[in-house]
Amino acid sequence: MKSFKEILKESLFFFKSNVRSICAIVLPFIIPLELFYGICDALYQDGNDSILWLASGIGLLLTPIYQGALILFLASVLTDKYLPVKTYYQRALKFWLPLMAVYILSFLATMGGFMLLIIPGLIVMGRLAFAEFYCLLHNKSGYEALWASWKSSRSEQWQLVAGLVLIPVAITIPLLLLESFLELLGLTGPVFTFVSGVISSVLFTLTTIFAFRIYTLEPDRFTGSDIPEKVEDSSES
Repeated sequence: MKSFKEILKESLFFFKSNVRSICAIVLPFIIPLELFYGICDALYQDGNDSILWLASGIGLLLTPIYQGALILFLASVLTDKYLPVKTYYQRALKFWLPLMAVYILSFLATMGGFMLLIIPGLIVMGRLAFAEFYCLLHNKSGYEALWASWKSSRSEQWQLVAGLVLIPVAITIPLLLLESFLELLGLTGPVFTFVSGVISSVLFTLTTIFAFRIYTLEPDRFTGSDIPEKVEDSSES
């Protein structure tokens, strides 16, 4: 098994090598979402949380599309079958419902674990990290994907936990420090919030890349996938 440091280095190298393609996939969704969040924040009034629920709901509805497209891109790199961005979106859209189920059930299970104690929550988060890959790459339902992830990720759960915690922390802390510094200078505002939101969203794709790299370390998990042929077929139709 590769060390955490090796996997992290490989994930960072992949991100740097493919950052343009990653941006082409996620930014068409992230930029409008961040603009929408900014509008919702401007319209928010204390005691009226409906606008916050609306913003969260729109974000949740769109996540399976661009996140699914990102995963399909990661798979296409391994199979050396690059496709138009539109094709990734089309394929991901077909899996919108099971992916939505994966994200909602994963969130509920992880929050349930954190309600017990921190350690169970971290374990659940790590063990379910492969669920979206099984959903997209093995055509599994939400529950089947979660169960497959739970069974196959036991030996790598702590590496997954470390990456899924440390990567967001490493991204968030510098942005918070920068925001605090700019706030002292009186330079913070909607523009900074928008830019930092876009940047952090792009950088957060590192967590998906990291988890996917661990997922592909076990050949049977990826070689058993039927997604390359299906994606290719969809691009020909």
